[in-house]
Amino acid sequence: MKAFIIPFFFISCSSFSQSVADSLPSRNGNLIIITIDGFRWQELFSGADEQLISNPNATPDTATMKAMYWSNDQNERRKKLMPFVWNVIASKGQLYGNRHYDNKMNVSNLYAVSYPGYHELFTGKAALNVRSNKRKTSQYPNILEELNSREAYHGKVAAFSSWDVLPYILNEERSGIPVNSGYEKMTDAGNSHETVMSESLSEQHFFQKQHTRLDQLTFVAAKEYMRTQKPKVVYIGWGEADEFAHAGRYDLYLEQANKVDRMMAELWHFIQTTEGYKDNT
Repeated sequence: MKAFIIPFFFISCSSFSQSVADSLPSRNGNLIIITIDGFRWQELFSGADEQLISNPNATPDTATMKAMYWSNDQNERRKKLMPFVWNVIASKGQLYGNRHYDNKMNVSNLYAVSYPGYHELFTGKAALNVRSNKRKTSQYPNILEELNSREAYHGKVAAFSSWDVLPYILNEERSGIPVNSGYEKMTDAGNSHETVMSESLSEQHFFQKQHTRLDQLTFVAAKEYMRTQKPKVVYIGWGEADEFAHAGRYDLYLEQANKVDRMMAELWHFIQTTEGYKDNT
C-alpha cells in the first residue's frame, strides 16, 4: 500500500510576492505543480539519513552512496542530494514543512495512504468516504477542474503522473482534463523523437512495473506536451521514490530523489527559455 508522504512544489519563475493561485486569473500566468510520492521531509531538509545510508541492508554500496550524498554538514548534505532545490528554488522561492522548526504541513484525513492524500491536496479538504487506494472515481471537484472551468484556462490544463490511479482522483471523464498516467500512451504530443522514444521505453518496461511507470517517462511526456500544446496549468506527479522506499532500497531512493531534482532543473530551464512560459510561470 502506498503511504502518503508527498513534498510538493509550485514551480514559479516569476515573483513570489503574492499567492500564485490568486494571481493566475488576473495575470493569465502559468502554473506548474509537482509532487514527489514517498519522499520524506527529512531528506528534503536534512539530506541523507546517517543510519539508513550506513545500513548495508538498506544501502548495499554504502561507500559509493556516502561519497555521493553524505556530509557531516546538514546544509551541504541536502545540497548534494538536491542541488537545484537548494541552490535555486530555496533562493528564488519559499520552502515549507521543515519540522525541525515546527513548520508542519499536515493532511487532515485519517488515512496514511496516497489516494486520500492526493484527494485532499487537489480538493482542499478531507473526505471521510475516501480511505483507500482503490480505483474509485472521485465525485468531488478539484482545483485543476476549477481552473479548467475558467475562460483563460479552459482546455489548457493537463496532468501527468507515474501512478496510474490519478485519472480516478482527478475524475478525467467529468473534468475534461487530459490525464496521462501509468503506461498510457500520449495522444496529443505529436510524433516527435522524444515522444516515440518515451512510448517505446514504456512498452519495454510495461511488464516490469505494475502501477507506477518510470518517472523519467512521465517527465518526457509532460515536457513534450508542454512544448507542443503549450498548456497553462500542468501537474506532474512522480512516484518512483515511493516504490524504492517500500522495497527497502534507500540507495535507490536517494538516487531517485537526485534524478527528480535534475528533472526539475531541466524543466526550469525549459520554462525560462520558452516564449510564453518565460517569466510568466
